[in-house]
Amino acid sequence: MRISARQSPHLAELARSVEALWTPAARREGTRPDGAYAFHQNIYAGIETRTDPKTYHWDGLTRRSDATHPQIVFQYTLDGCGEYADASGTRRLEPGMAFAAVIPGPHRYYLPASSARWRFFWIMFQHDYIARRIAARQKDAGAVWNIDPESLLVATSLRLIESATRKTLHDPLDAERLLFEFLIEYERFGHALLHPVDAREKLLADVRGFVTSHLADQLDVAKLAARHQMSRSAYTHFFVDRTGKSPAAFVTELRLDEVSRRLLQTDQTLQTIAHDTGFADANHLCKVFRRKYHLSPGAFRKQMR
Repeated sequence: MRISARQSPHLAELARSVEALWTPAARREGTRPDGAYAFHQNIYAGIETRTDPKTYHWDGLTRRSDATHPQIVFQYTLDGCGEYADASGTRRLEPGMAFAAVIPGPHRYYLPASSARWRFFWIMFQHDYIARRIAARQKDAGAVWNIDPESLLVATSLRLIESATRKTLHDPLDAERLLFEFLIEYERFGHALLHPVDAREKLLADVRGFVTSHLADQLDVAKLAARHQMSRSAYTHFFVDRTGKSPAAFVTELRLDEVSRRLLQTDQTLQTIAHDTGFADANHLCKVFRRKYHLSPGAFRKQMR
């Protein structure tokens, strides 16, 4: 669902927060009739209000930019609306919506004639690796996203703006750190769009149920993959992409959960527990258990009971 200023008081609060990042010194340095701009350590930032469609139109293929060293622009709508167009179509950029674009690239963004105004903040920087990562994510998740103003992605964007307006970065490595924080939150947000929590939990619940009912069996990833008619490698990528953890690690986690329960609630021997939970023998169980809990099963049972 799209966010509007009426639906989210947080959006109006965000607009005030962005405005507040421009100190008097920053405004003297970068104020123009349509907004304010700042630059520091290869990070550009701005807040603008556009009202004339004839004077605001960017084409990603005609802008001055080196394809071997691409730039990234991230632009977030605070009020009014604009439009973004690429090979997948044209989308309205209403309040709470944002796009990321790699420049040069086959896209356009502009103030359409149907919109009276478009108020937004933007960030721009040059980084080869981050540009490749963003372009790769957009192949699946698209370029235009609806982003809650209280999201971590927006919070990281504000830190980038602050670094530009208040000159808070000590050196290029400081800027690099902040840019990678932005990339991480961008990737996380895009991943969540493609794989909502419900889908993730459904997959985990499915594997949990299967493993629990076959706990004593020698299950491996290949057997889990076969249930989905996938190869071991393809299933591993599928599982990691949706859950953030490997299937092998998740199966081991489930086995150890049952081991811990039995250590606390029964007097079974380690050999019996190992046999019933899919470990090769007690020695194997002890090795895996110690790796996770940093103490032996026997010590765990003694301390926790």
